[in-house]
Amino acid sequence: ECVQDVSVEHSIKVAALETFRRQKCHQPVMDFLEKITWSKEMDSELRIQAYLQRMRCADEKFLKGMLQDKLEKEQSQQVGSFIYSHLMNLANSDSPMKETLSRYLQDHDVVGNFEKFNLDFRKFSKNIDYSSFDDDKNFGGSVETNVIYSSKSFVPRSASVNL
Repeated sequence: ECVQDVSVEHSIKVAALETFRRQKCHQPVMDFLEKITWSKEMDSELRIQAYLQRMRCADEKFLKGMLQDKLEKEQSQQVGSFIYSHLMNLANSDSPMKETLSRYLQDHDVVGNFEKFNLDFRKFSKNIDYSSFDDDKNFGGSVETNVIYSSKSFVPRSASVNL
């Protein structure tokens, strides 16, 4: 609830959203995160944080709804750019943990449909992911970085790395 409270400081709202990363995938929580992700009244940084937490529990149904109904109508370049880059990285990932989502995104041509969000990484939020997996050795690794801007400034609000 503090995420939607206008009297709560922005950094507290971001921290509140980040706490969901340890939560189980309960539908009411996922619905709340999805609501924040697509709320045009919310700051883009909060929307991106909600999206990241929602994507932890993504399935084909969620992706289908997002691609068909939500992303094509997205007006925020910060949010659109981040989601586009994240989906592109997911589609091209070698990680076995992301294989199902990767295949779904490849089959639904994310590149062609949302090219309008392929924006300058120096000004717009981006997800950068590098993964490699060797099937023969059953060994691989992944590095993921998020650079998130607010819609109010072209100075990054946050950056994170996940190994």
